Amino acid sequence: MVITAILFLTVFGHSAFAEIVPSHVFQKASILERQLMKLREFEKVTDVPKVPSVQVGKLPIHVFSKALEVRDKIIRLQQKYGLAVLPEKSIPLRKITPQDAFEVVDEMTSEMEKILTQKGISINNTDVAFEEGKTPSNTYEKLWQDSYLLDALVGPIDPKLVYANVMVAKADLKEIAEKLGKSMITGAEPEAGTLPHHSNIEGFRNLYRLAKLERKLGIPAARVADFPIGKIEPSDVYDTIKNISVELIRIKVKLGITTPSPSPVVIEGKTPSHILAELKNFGKTLDALAQ
Repeated sequence: MVITAILFLTVFGHSAFAEIVPSHVFQKASILERQLMKLREFEKVTDVPKVPSVQVGKLPIHVFSKALEVRDKIIRLQQKYGLAVLPEKSIPLRKITPQDAFEVVDEMTSEMEKILTQKGISINNTDVAFEEGKTPSNTYEKLWQDSYLLDALVGPIDPKLVYANVMVAKADLKEIAEKLGKSMITGAEPEAGTLPHHSNIEGFRNLYRLAKLERKLGIPAARVADFPIGKIEPSDVYDTIKNISVELIRIKVKLGITTPSPSPVVIEGKTPSHILAELKNFGKTLDALAQ
């Protein structure tokens, strides 16, 4: 029996018995990267994708959130190729573990395998090494690279999708404000000439405000990354909004709020000006909550 168990472990690796650690998630994200590179080669994609900045201080919940971003793009890829699409998925209101993130990325590699098979593309992933010591920040960065690789296949993120996710965050903030006996603050209006750069600056300010609120609530505060270098695209603002949403979910869990986040609803015609106005109102509300 002992020999059988040893053989089973030898053949099937960590999946049956060992604890999933960030290095397992990183390995899956690396497999996904290889799959996407193969598909880009097949589709004769020649663009040079952006390279994400170095990430620090990320938690499994941040990895889960970034994986969902990539997952949404894979759904768009499935729609493009006329395949059955993955069901909607959101971050559960509980502590997120590497196992949770692993399951999402593993699902994506399986779906990508179906896409490659449909295209007649063969690929060998058995030599993608398991690297000890990888962190959630390493995996987040790898998944962000995967997301950039998908842009040429499905199209980049645009402002109306960023706005849709701002409204998801706004709904979560409203739940938190009500729980703390406060009201949402409004008043900021869209301003002409707003660029994604302006929205991202305000988004980063809100991440610092969230960290302040988290400290007041006894939650380990978010570690805010350095502001991205170079031209800021809607995808950068999208990433900032998703990080804001992660911190809101952490606060909801702390406060015992069980209402799930709503699904994003895309509204045509939304621009960086609308995004900036909402983020300014967002900031005023966070300032009031931290009083």
